[in-house]
Amino acid sequence: MAWYNSKRTVMIGSVVAIAVLAGLAGWLWWQNSQLTQQNQDQAAQLADLKSQVGLLTASPSPTPAPSPSALPSISPTPLASGTITGTIGYPAGTAPAQTICAIKSTDATATPICVKNGGSAAGSLAYSLSVPAGTYYVYASLQAPAGSFTTDYKAYYNKYVTCGNAASCPAADHKAYLPVTIKGIQTVKDINPTDWYAL
Repeated sequence: MAWYNSKRTVMIGSVVAIAVLAGLAGWLWWQNSQLTQQNQDQAAQLADLKSQVGLLTASPSPTPAPSPSALPSISPTPLASGTITGTIGYPAGTAPAQTICAIKSTDATATPICVKNGGSAAGSLAYSLSVPAGTYYVYASLQAPAGSFTTDYKAYYNKYVTCGNAASCPAADHKAYLPVTIKGIQTVKDINPTDWYAL
């Protein structure tokens, strides 16, 4: 009988131990599943945060600039031309062939616009010079040396001319070139480059 009781006690103890171990195993499994779920939740939250941070720090895609539409080409409007007219002269009375030029008053290095006149031998001392709108000084020079004048001498249209080319006119008038302004399609008359007296 004592042996039976001892065996029964051992069996009961074994059952209790198994039950305790089973309960402990179940509790550990439950704890592990809770930790796994927490880890998964935290991983999801971390991934969500990284996604949001990535959106904030990502460089915005540059918006392509619209291609400019072709602009129509605009041709510059040429300046209207006007005409300067007058007569040439010469101290000896018989005028040799001359070249009459207009040069921009604001640019002494500009290329002059010129026309030739055959002088007295051609039968007319009149000239007509077509120039674009602008302000000019007008002078005449010889086409070939004559008397004491070389082809470099320039007989200007100046105050000495409008004074009458007289010995009584102020000497300073030789250098007082008179500007001739062309504003468009017009003719400016009586521009006589005849100051051959500045020597």
